Amino acid sequence: MKGCGRKIGPFDCCTVVQGDCLDVMAEIPNAAFRLIITSPPYNNYENKRHGFGPRPAWRQRDIEYGDFKDEMPEDKYQAWQQVVIKEMLRITAKDGTVAYNHKNRIRNWGIISPLEWIKPVANIRQEIIWDRGNSPQVSPVRFLPTTERLYLLGDGKPYFNGDHLSDGEVWRIPPRVFDGIPAFPEKLIVRMVDALSEPRDRIADLFMGKSGTVPIVAKSMGRHFFGCDINPEYVAMAEERLSTTQLALGI
Repeated sequence: MKGCGRKIGPFDCCTVVQGDCLDVMAEIPNAAFRLIITSPPYNNYENKRHGFGPRPAWRQRDIEYGDFKDEMPEDKYQAWQQVVIKEMLRITAKDGTVAYNHKNRIRNWGIISPLEWIKPVANIRQEIIWDRGNSPQVSPVRFLPTTERLYLLGDGKPYFNGDHLSDGEVWRIPPRVFDGIPAFPEKLIVRMVDALSEPRDRIADLFMGKSGTVPIVAKSMGRHFFGCDINPEYVAMAEERLSTTQLALGI
C-alpha cells in the first residue's frame, strides 16, 4: 500500500503492515505517534470449555485470529501485555495518549481486571467505561456483563480537545461486528481521535484486525495513520477498505 511519502522508522507513514506488534514497534522511533488506539486479544483460552454435549449458553464465543491462538497461560499473557504497553508508551509522544481497550474477565468464579497488569507499568490518566448495551457472554450466576474499559495511558500532560469535556466517563455506544469479528464502532474511534489528537497528527493501531477501523477513521479525519496486524489476510482487507476511504484534509 502506497503511503504519504513520510517515514516512521523503516515504515511508510499512512500505511498498514503485517507483522508481530513487538517486532514492528522495535523498529519505530521514540515519540512517533500522538495517539495509539488499540484492543489486544483478550486471552479467552481458559473460558473455552471443551467436551461432549451441547455448547453451554454462557460459553465465551470463540474468536479466530488466523495463525495467532488466543490461548496463553494467564501469567504469560499478562507479562506479554506489559511489554506491549511499555513499547506503545515509548513510541507515543509525551503529550500523546495510548487508549488501551480491554475488559474484566472471569477466572475461577472471580474477576481478573486489566488493572492488575497495567498499573505496574503505566500511568492511567483516566478510565472510560464503554457501555456496549449487550454481551456475547451469558452466565446463569451473574448479571449480564455489558461493559468494556478504555484506559487512557501516558506520562506527560496530554493534548485534549475541550469540546469533549461534557462527554463524561461512561460512553453508551453499541458494539460492531465486521465480517463475523468484533470491531471498534466508528463512533467510538471518531470521539477519541477528535478529543485526543489534531489534524495531521500520527495515529496508530498495533492490533488492527480485519476491519482497520482506527486507520480508516484517522484517514477520514485528516490524520496520518499506521496500522499493524499479525494476520496477512486482515492487513489485505484493511488495505482494500483504506483504498476507498476519502481524506477529510490533505495530509
